[in-house]
Amino acid sequence: MGSSKTYPISLPARVNPVTLSLILDYCRFHQVPGRSNKERKSFDEKFIRMDTNRPCELTSAADSLQLKPLDDLTCVSLSQVTILS
Repeated sequence: MGSSKTYPISLPARVNPVTLSLILDYCRFHQVPGRSNKERKSFDEKFIRMDTNRPCELTSAADSLQLKPLDDLTCVSLSQVTILS
């Protein structure tokens, strides 16, 4: 189904504008062909460095949008924060 100006895509309530912007940044980086695993890993490490609330929001939003790679990344980040606490 897709979207258009007439039929926009409805986002889950858990996806706020700030979180959506972060998700789009993540997707834009990862969709570029030819990026090495090293580049992706470096991006992911920098991307996930944020306050504790943001990964929680991202995990919830990524799960709602079925973005498994981002969901996995944020879950690992949250588990590391939990272990260090």
